[in-house]
Amino acid sequence: MGAVYKARHMEESWAGRQGGDVAIKVMLPKYSEDAAFRDRFMREASLGQEVQHENVAKVHEVIVDSGSIGLVMEYVSGETLQDLIPEEGMPIPEAVKILMPVSEALDYIHKKGIVHRDLKPENIKVTPEGRPVIL
Repeated sequence: MGAVYKARHMEESWAGRQGGDVAIKVMLPKYSEDAAFRDRFMREASLGQEVQHENVAKVHEVIVDSGSIGLVMEYVSGETLQDLIPEEGMPIPEAVKILMPVSEALDYIHKKGIVHRDLKPENIKVTPEGRPVIL
């Protein structure tokens, strides 16, 4: 659907208010030029700004510039859940340790009327401290 870039605001005082580095997801033109997709994306981005949960990446703002659409979000360092799952599978206690907070975060966003349309191991990051975060 798009490309994600790691970025930092050129004004350090502003960067500090955003928590330092951010992730900017830029929509591919074929999606950003589609009015129905653009409207749905803007609606979902607005809802995303209301989400305040430690296991969901924060949405800072939406950028619309010359027809391009970008989403400025919390930058989450770490590895994706996909990268952490061994070929033989993850031991159950380790999986539960990661999936319990993810389940609680999903319950939180579902109660807000939000459905994550692309939940998969590649869209969950686990920070170096072990905190899973839904992207």
